[in-house]
Amino acid sequence: MAHLSVEQLIGIYRQLRPDPEGESFAKLETIDQLAALAGPKVLDFIIATARNSQEPWLARVQALKALRLWKCDSEDEYRRIAETAAGLMDDPDRNIRNYAVAAVRWQYHDHGSIFAKLLKIVLDHNESPNTRYSALSAIFEAGPRQDSRRALKKLSGQRHELAAEATRILDDWEKSEDDDEE
Repeated sequence: MAHLSVEQLIGIYRQLRPDPEGESFAKLETIDQLAALAGPKVLDFIIATARNSQEPWLARVQALKALRLWKCDSEDEYRRIAETAAGLMDDPDRNIRNYAVAAVRWQYHDHGSIFAKLLKIVLDHNESPNTRYSALSAIFEAGPRQDSRRALKKLSGQRHELAAEATRILDDWEKSEDDDEE
């Protein structure tokens, strides 16, 4: 198969239509092909796809996965990806919220309002368990902080499946600090 340019792949993507169930696996493959090419035009397109509520949800999720793995070449790219994920953490679609939380897990949790949103999500009983667990994992990855300790202590005192995990994280952090003192 001939190598296609970014512009050609974007053109192909825009011509693809979802099947009767609203899915388009060819769109997912095209997003992956674009992500492999990287560059400013690709980032613009992937961010726009993730934000576009008219796109099939699986295409938006695939775009979020690409953003999660994006190798930022500048502070501007980092900021744009973080702001996109932060905005999508409030999306009406729970699948999009879940993948937005997963997208910030390793490298974006310290940007702007993201950490505060993670703390809110982990304590929100109306949020899906998967999204809450993803938020809890992101908080753990960020390490011990005063605000995260307060949220996890509150969560550990609740009757919820995440309470035991919150208690385990708090214990791990305490042990780690004890080890550092020795």
